[in-house]
Amino acid sequence: MFDLPSVLLNFTAALGIGLLVGAERERRKGGGPSRAPAGIRTFTVASLAGAISVAVGGAVMLAVTVAGVAALTAIAYLRSRGDDPGLTTEIALILTALLGGLAISRPLRQARPSALPPCSRHALRCIISSAPCSPSAR
Repeated sequence: MFDLPSVLLNFTAALGIGLLVGAERERRKGGGPSRAPAGIRTFTVASLAGAISVAVGGAVMLAVTVAGVAALTAIAYLRSRGDDPGLTTEIALILTALLGGLAISRPLRQARPSALPPCSRHALRCIISSAPCSPSAR
């Protein structure tokens, strides 16, 4: 049976995943012509693409979506690897699509904010606050 509140909660979780990861990467991508290619909108779209693919076609469709995200990510990396040799943003983008799919495939009814791992709460505080965060600020 189709449970609309549960589905909306899961899509909201996928949206939140994309927004949080995207906001963190947005803060670190810099500015100007040498800035990193992915930010808050890109991560949100990747997460929602993973969520929609699981809702529409299950694990097979998620695999196709992640392969598409990985191909686009590889193209972006090849275009900008001279400026930034790191792969953190690219790997995070692929994992965000997977996490979006996971948010749909696993019900979130019993989820509680207090169940967030301490590192997630720290990351959320760092994103919200304007002061720079360090690992020792936990």
